[in-house]
Amino acid sequence: LKSHYPIQFMAALLTSEISNTDKMVQYLNECREVGIRILPPDINRGTLHFSARGESIEFGLTAIRNVGEAAIRSILSCRNEVKSFTSFSHFLEHADLRSLNKRVLEALIKSGAFDSLNRTRKGLSENLDRSIEMAQKAQKDRLSGQKNLFQLGMGPVKAESPESESEEEWPDHLKWRYEKEGLGHYVTGHPLEGYQAELARFSDLEAREVSEETASREFSIGGLITEVKRLTTRKGDTMATFVLEDLSGSVEVLVWPRAYRRCQSLLESAPPVLLRGRCESDARGKTRILCSELAPLDGLWSGAVQSARITIPLPSLDNAKVTGLHDLVSRHPGQCSLQFELVERESYRIRLIPAQKLGVNPDPSFVTAVEDLFGKSSVTLYTQT
Repeated sequence: LKSHYPIQFMAALLTSEISNTDKMVQYLNECREVGIRILPPDINRGTLHFSARGESIEFGLTAIRNVGEAAIRSILSCRNEVKSFTSFSHFLEHADLRSLNKRVLEALIKSGAFDSLNRTRKGLSENLDRSIEMAQKAQKDRLSGQKNLFQLGMGPVKAESPESESEEEWPDHLKWRYEKEGLGHYVTGHPLEGYQAELARFSDLEAREVSEETASREFSIGGLITEVKRLTTRKGDTMATFVLEDLSGSVEVLVWPRAYRRCQSLLESAPPVLLRGRCESDARGKTRILCSELAPLDGLWSGAVQSARITIPLPSLDNAKVTGLHDLVSRHPGQCSLQFELVERESYRIRLIPAQKLGVNPDPSFVTAVEDLFGKSSVTLYTQT
């Protein structure tokens, strides 16, 4: 089934673990790895459970936190009557607001369930109190049979809509954070998506690879800082634990007092980071990372990288490539020292260190351009850690 009907199989598997967030996140990551797209929940198309939709899987509405199955069943019953919700105000006018309190509606908004109604999540959230008030008034008027004098003979009363055509959306990082809180998973984007080059170049492991087999050796791993907890030792020193999350999963991290003093500001601001440390396993086989250093992924190329080495195969070297390399170095000035290594068919290697310090900014564009000239992995970067 998994081989021949992967989308249907994974949708059923996700549904079977709909109340187990950890398992669900594991299977959602597996979907991402094999290229199955996860669609955000949709108030007009979603069902109770995860469902196959073409080549994608649609998020099950009952998997949204702080909503509950009773509220979703009420929404689906209402949707069956009206066929489709045409706007947020239309949804509120017909929904059973007794089973959909403000907390439920906020969870639906932040999860993206109303995105198909062409309203921004921020706009819906900021106007929610007013929208509920208008919908309650419209429902009350409809039940009592009242009509505005100007609407006599013009059909049912419709609630005034607070909808605005010029609404702003939350910035991506905030939008994704709310998604993660409501769904246990990033769906429309991920805070690490803009750091693929840094993760590929500087990370030795992914979170899912941290295990007993990696114990005791030092490594680098990139990710997001979440669930920070500060603790006090018997001596009164402050230490911390947190969860490091990357695109593959998450792992627990322990920060002893000495490392905490160096990393405190980053633990408070919690930007995407590169962590340097080693892991340990307890008697039960539970593995965690002991953090020694943290560095923000932003500016990592120019900040953490202290030196770079370009390996050049001599048989492929010609005047055009020398000129191209010279131009690249000239266009990327910086503080990172640069060395060269000339290789002759693995027979010998010659290390060249410029007489005067030659500095570059080893950003992704520089590395990519050099590797286009001399081959993949021809650039080696050395960080301060």
